[in-house]
Amino acid sequence: MIVFLDTGILGFVTNPVPKSMLTYAIKRWCIALETFGHQIIVPEICDYELRRELLRLGKGDAVEALDQFNFRVPNRFLPIEQSAMQIAAQEWARLRMIGKPTASSASLDGDVILAGQVLDQQLSLREYVVATTNVQHLDQLVNAKLWTDLENVL
Repeated sequence: MIVFLDTGILGFVTNPVPKSMLTYAIKRWCIALETFGHQIIVPEICDYELRRELLRLGKGDAVEALDQFNFRVPNRFLPIEQSAMQIAAQEWARLRMIGKPTASSASLDGDVILAGQVLDQQLSLREYVVATTNVQHLDQLVNAKLWTDLENVL
């Protein structure tokens, strides 16, 4: 299975100074995924959302940990392609036309860009999942599950 990490999960996984049981649990879960042969992917939009906040807070050690995680494994980091942005724009418009936007009209809408990156990979629903801490918007677009609901893939 290919597991795309949403921004919140990525923040927990790459936290260089875990202080909570939740952070430890998510880190162990991520290690177990790879141990059992699942591929972890970091979409560039999620890296961007996390990185900008870490930079704002002056957390250089966390930015370094993010870089190390992203590039420790070949092909873990998924750059944004033009085709993914085109899919994102189509999905953004579609959701607004049916009255189910995932963010305000003025927002960049990272969830739709994340979905565009995932959908651009042309995977079947059984081949991938987006691990998140909040499925509310993503599940309109892609196969998204709470990370705690993915323990059955281990």
